Amino acid sequence: MATPSVAAPLTTAQAIDQPEEIEVHARQWVWEFYYPQQGITSTELHLPNNTRVKLALTSEDVLHGFFVPAFRVKQDVVPGRRIDFEFTPIREGTYRLRDSQYSGTYFGAMQANVVVESPQDYQAWLSQVAALPPQPGLNPSYAEFTAKGGNQDRHGWKTVEPAPAPLVNFPGAES
Repeated sequence: MATPSVAAPLTTAQAIDQPEEIEVHARQWVWEFYYPQQGITSTELHLPNNTRVKLALTSEDVLHGFFVPAFRVKQDVVPGRRIDFEFTPIREGTYRLRDSQYSGTYFGAMQANVVVESPQDYQAWLSQVAALPPQPGLNPSYAEFTAKGGNQDRHGWKTVEPAPAPLVNFPGAES
């Protein structure tokens, strides 16, 4: 039985074209996306529709899992290694990226929006965001951690402090 997806495998013709490359940095418990050609950073992943993308996945701390259920794509992100992951998004919309590997206390909060848009809207977003100054990005786990009084002993255990919110040009939006 076939399962519909919003990402397509590579074809021979696509393999010749150079993909849009985006660096994906995972750390407890936030996703950070860096667009090297434009020099911008975001906590929301924007992708051009019907364009092959190459994600350079890295982890700063523990094993994470890059998982977008609607795309039917999943890739482990291993500390100390760069893993290149390519696919072509084929349907515009906003989707949810989740961490599929248990990575500690707040791993359930390690989510981000994935916005697939027309190539024209994608280029407009890149231009708009490139003009924005860096600001703290979304990191719900850090906000929850500090709201609960930090790393206080709770019933005999403590947790790892989440990474602080990254400085990004586009902080993204919660959903």
